[in-house]
Amino acid sequence: MNKRSLSGALPHVSEIGFGCRQLTSSAWHGPNFEEAVSLVSKALDLGINLYDTSPAFTAGRSEKVLGTAFRSRRERVVLISKYCFNPEYKTGAVKSSLEHSLQRLQSAYIDILLLESPGSYSYKQYQNIVKELCDLTEQGIVLLTGISAFTAADFARYKAAPFGEVVAAVMNLLEGYDLPVKIAQKYNKKLIALSPLARGSLTDKMQTADTAPVPEGDYSGNTQYYTGKLGSVKKIIGSKMTLQHAAIKYILSLPEVSAVCPGIKNIFQLQDIVNTAAVYFADEIKVKLAQV
Repeated sequence: MNKRSLSGALPHVSEIGFGCRQLTSSAWHGPNFEEAVSLVSKALDLGINLYDTSPAFTAGRSEKVLGTAFRSRRERVVLISKYCFNPEYKTGAVKSSLEHSLQRLQSAYIDILLLESPGSYSYKQYQNIVKELCDLTEQGIVLLTGISAFTAADFARYKAAPFGEVVAAVMNLLEGYDLPVKIAQKYNKKLIALSPLARGSLTDKMQTADTAPVPEGDYSGNTQYYTGKLGSVKKIIGSKMTLQHAAIKYILSLPEVSAVCPGIKNIFQLQDIVNTAAVYFADEIKVKLAQV
């Protein structure tokens, strides 16, 4: 597994991380708690040391899985968690949320703490949250900070007062990636790509654009538009590689991207995603995919 640098304050991270949203989730048909602990432990053995979680993922159980799996190997992993959107935010809420996360993670510190959905807050609230995050880094409880962004409003709020070292954002061949790339370039931030497989739509289970339309509810835009893009990607890669390998390889080929964090819920997905590291990705395919 290739490693990349996020910061001198952290170990180098695997360029492919582990998205933990599906762990113990019945909605995502994810593994149970014991299976999830075994899965993330196996991922570390295979070279993945970057794990993206959140208090909102399965009501904190995702964090508990990581705490159980890595309590004796904490120094070998880099953990990302979030301060999730809270419409009733009050000063001190970030530290309180973090303390609960640390209990679940069985850790004295968090490597990367991200403000989720910054566009959902007023500018004053945003400023207060940023100050709390900065205070936590000064205390050594948090090593790096940044945002987890999903919308143009999130980036607009961030541009008003950028902070931290990391920007995590949804980036894939269907929903796009231009805006987070521009933000990372302008403010010299490390970029982590979330949902590089577009919640499973950029996998071979989709088969072809004609026989497997994009699942309803996956996108807020026009389903026909995304289905057309999916068909274009399939035509470009042909039989040269799988759809999921091409999707991950392309996002990793962007120079601004430090790592991708696809969601993983079973050993078969894990092994297939780990195998991506050995897949040859030709420049001509990259050029064509950039035009989709």
